[in-house]
Amino acid sequence: MAGSVLKTTTGWDEGAATSTDNINFSALPGGLASSQNNFEGMPKNAYFMTTSKVPERDYKYVVNLFYKENDVTFRDDYSESRFVSVRCVKGTLSSSSSVASSSSVKSSSSSAPPSSSSFGSSGSFRFNHDGEVYEVNYVTYNGVVWMNENLALKGVGSTFNNSGDANSYREYFTWSEAKSACPEGWRLPKSNEFNESKGLEDFSTFRDSASTLKSQLLYNYWDEKGSGGMYWTETSKGDTVDVIMFKHKESGYRVTEGKIVRVVVDENIANLRFSVRCVKYGRSVAETKKRPSTTPVTFSLEKVLGVDHIVVQIGEQKWLGENLKDGLNNTARICRDGSLAPCDRSKSGYYYTYQEAKQISNGSTNWKLPNSDDINKLWAAVGNNHRNLMSFKHGTNEFGLDIVRSGYFDANGNFYNNFDAWIWRFDLEVEASGREPYLSFPGDADDIGLYDLAKGSRLPVRLIWTDSNNH
Repeated sequence: MAGSVLKTTTGWDEGAATSTDNINFSALPGGLASSQNNFEGMPKNAYFMTTSKVPERDYKYVVNLFYKENDVTFRDDYSESRFVSVRCVKGTLSSSSSVASSSSVKSSSSSAPPSSSSFGSSGSFRFNHDGEVYEVNYVTYNGVVWMNENLALKGVGSTFNNSGDANSYREYFTWSEAKSACPEGWRLPKSNEFNESKGLEDFSTFRDSASTLKSQLLYNYWDEKGSGGMYWTETSKGDTVDVIMFKHKESGYRVTEGKIVRVVVDENIANLRFSVRCVKYGRSVAETKKRPSTTPVTFSLEKVLGVDHIVVQIGEQKWLGENLKDGLNNTARICRDGSLAPCDRSKSGYYYTYQEAKQISNGSTNWKLPNSDDINKLWAAVGNNHRNLMSFKHGTNEFGLDIVRSGYFDANGNFYNNFDAWIWRFDLEVEASGREPYLSFPGDADDIGLYDLAKGSRLPVRLIWTDSNNH
C-alpha cells in the first residue's frame, strides 16, 4: 500500500509528499533512537518494528516511511540495539488486504518471493539468484505486480556495449537468457498484460529515463543510452517475439507511451539484447485499461544487397531501418567525414549520387528507392507525424525507422546542412526537369518535404521492398 494513505497529513518535514491518511493509520515521523539515546530521523522518517528476522543477521526487518516518498520499504540494516516505534496487530490480514504482512517480508529474504496476495501497491522484495541476494522495487497496477526497475543480475546477461567485468550487474539479456532470468514465481510479462495497462507509465518508473531508457542492442547497434528502451515479453509466434518499446522525446514526458512491437528472433542471434521487467499476478484486475491500437511494427535482420541491415515493417510496408551501407561494392561510396569507403559503422551510412542510388535500385529485384506514393502511405501509417520516424532533434522514433541527421555533399564535395535528414527518392518528373529528387526530414519544421537538388550531390539511401515497377 502506498505510504500516502498511512501517513498523517501534518507533522512531516517541509517538502513532504502528499499524504491522505485514508485508513486512519496516522503514522507520524517519530524517527529512531540509538542505545545512547541519540535521536535521528525526525521529522523525516517513521519506523515500525516487525517480528521478521533478517536471515543470518542479528537484525529484524523495520517498516520505513520516508517524508519525500510514498513507497513502503522494509529495511534490513537496523540492529536490535536501536529503538523504533511499534504498532501491534491482532489476528491475520486477509488476502484482500493491500498491506504486506510481516510474514511476507520474512519470506522475501528466502529464495522464493512472497505470494502475489502479499504485495501491496508498491514496495520492494528480495530474492536469491545463484547465491546472490537482490532487492528489487515493485509496483502493482491493474492486478499485475511489475518490477519497478530493470532486472540486473551478476553472472548472466550483458552490460552496456559489453563493457564491465565479471562482478558487474548485467541489465541486457538475449531472448534465451530472459526466459529464465526472472525470480521463482515471477515471469516475463505477456503482451496483452501491457496492452491492457494504459497509464502504467504514469504509475511507475517506466517514465523515468534513468531507470528505463538504458538502451538496447538491436541487431547491429547499441542505441545511445537514454534514446530508447526495449523489454522482452513472453509472447511469441513463429520466429517473432513481442517486445515493449519506449522511445525518448524532448517535450512533455520523458518517453513516449509504450507500445508492443515485434522482433524476428533466431535462437542463434546473440545481438538482440533487451531489458527485463518481470511480473506476477496480483489479486484481481480492477478494470481493463486498453491502450489505443497503432500501426504494427516488426523488426528483422536481413541481407540487403549482400549486407546485413535492420529492416522495419510498418503496417504493410517494409523499409530499411537504417541508411544503406554498401550498395555498390566499389570505391565510389563516400563516408560522413568525406573519406572514401570503407566507412565505420556509422548510422549515417554511405553517401551516394542520385545516379548511383538509381543504379542500386535498378539492380535489385525488390529493394527500390521510394516514390511519392510510398512516402504518402508511410506518412499516413505513422499518424501524419514525421517525428515518429526520426531519432534526432524533436523526433520520437516511435515506429523505429531511425531516421538520423545526415546533411549532404554538393557536387563539389562541400558538406551542408547537418541539421536535417536527407535521403534520395524516385521521381521521373523531377528528373525530366534536370534536377534530382530527395526527401527531407527537418529537425525543427512540422512536415517532411519533397524537394530537388542540382545534379551531382551525395545523399544517404533508404530503400523500400516493393513489387511495383514504378520505382
